[in-house]
Amino acid sequence: MSNTYWKCTNEGCVDEHIYNFKGLCRSCTSYDEGKVSEPIPRVKVTESGSLVVVHKHTHSSVRGPLTRQEKKELSAQVRSEKKHQVMMRRAKRMLRDNDVPEEHREALVAMVSESIGESVHVHDENCNHEEE
Repeated sequence: MSNTYWKCTNEGCVDEHIYNFKGLCRSCTSYDEGKVSEPIPRVKVTESGSLVVVHKHTHSSVRGPLTRQEKKELSAQVRSEKKHQVMMRRAKRMLRDNDVPEEHREALVAMVSESIGESVHVHDENCNHEEE
């Protein structure tokens, strides 16, 4: 096991000694009536006195298997999303094929565009790309 060394790196510190224990820097720490008022801790250094670079590890939470409740919630979410996708495909197909009565067309276009975030092209008497 390697030794750890500690030193004060505060600017203007007169103590250049390298210690074998952490503690507070005696010359930089300010005291008020014998009690510490502003602690200045020593930092980890190598034996020569240069700073030790510490890499922080990011911990990823490793989970175990899903519980029954989590599986039920996940499958319900997947079913709901699939049902929504099917409904949107059917609504788009109805709009493309002009199977929707005119009084419901505007509401259906608004619902589809709000739900999927894009506009749906509706073929009507003003569109001319079918002739090409």
